[in-house]
Amino acid sequence: MWPYCSQPIYSDGLPTIFNITIFNGYGIGGEIIDEPIFEPFEDDNGAFLDVHLEYSHKIWPWSGYLAIFIKVKPEASNFNGTSSAQIRLKVKTTNKIHETIFKFRVKIIPTPLKSQRILWDQFRQMRYPPGYFARDNLEQKNSPLDWNADHPHTNFKDLYEHLRGNGYFIEISGYPLTCTNLSSYSMLFIVDPEEEYFPAEIKAIQKAVKNDNFNVIAFADWFNSTLIKKIQFMDDNTGKLWFPETGGCNIPALNSLLNVFGFAFGDVILNGKFEFGESIINFSSGSTLIKAPKNAKLGMAKLNDIVSLFFFCN
Repeated sequence: MWPYCSQPIYSDGLPTIFNITIFNGYGIGGEIIDEPIFEPFEDDNGAFLDVHLEYSHKIWPWSGYLAIFIKVKPEASNFNGTSSAQIRLKVKTTNKIHETIFKFRVKIIPTPLKSQRILWDQFRQMRYPPGYFARDNLEQKNSPLDWNADHPHTNFKDLYEHLRGNGYFIEISGYPLTCTNLSSYSMLFIVDPEEEYFPAEIKAIQKAVKNDNFNVIAFADWFNSTLIKKIQFMDDNTGKLWFPETGGCNIPALNSLLNVFGFAFGDVILNGKFEFGESIINFSSGSTLIKAPKNAKLGMAKLNDIVSLFFFCN
């Protein structure tokens, strides 16, 4: 089952989360009674698993959820093999109780080297419909909204598979970065964040870069305050005029982090293609670097200013 089958789990890693949808065919409404029970299979190393469960107490209408957070215990840091378990839960509909059993098996490997581990910051990814988050690529006229955000299992699937194919392990963080031991990772991927970084997070990243050989890789799509005001739209679902929360990336928020390292992005939006080695790179609605520390290695390319073209054509 992709993507879970694409990467084994290991001790010291972030939890792997399974979101199980519960369909209740016995009635439109029901409830999960008692706490779901986690039962490790001792004959298949189930004791190595540390499992946390969250679930919907009410099942309405017809469905609910069971979220399974799986971690590997520290004593299995050198284990290589499989581990299996099952979860029992009881659903009550009218006066009848039905028990459901969910069985699973995971692949466990020894904890990878720090140089192989990548932390992906998913905590700051926002998408429509909770707010109006505009598309990343301004040339996509038929799809003005960012429905999927940026995730290694969706629009960054090719990057994810490339990294996995080269021996890297990608851990997806849905929490503030202060909740994670950054020294366990070789690099942090920041991809078009929509939210700001907390001061404590900036200090933690700065400390990890300075003391723990920690690297930061930032991807930044477009941001231009004038253009943001221009692409408002009437939402048929709410009957209200919606204004974008930010651009394809919240550049001011990202700059609050990058500034401590001497870097900053600007509000000019560029589009075009350029050569990089033997490859042709398609640069779509990206931001420009306007500040860099002395002796930084920078790439240069001739691209089109898409903001000027946008206002001229509209």
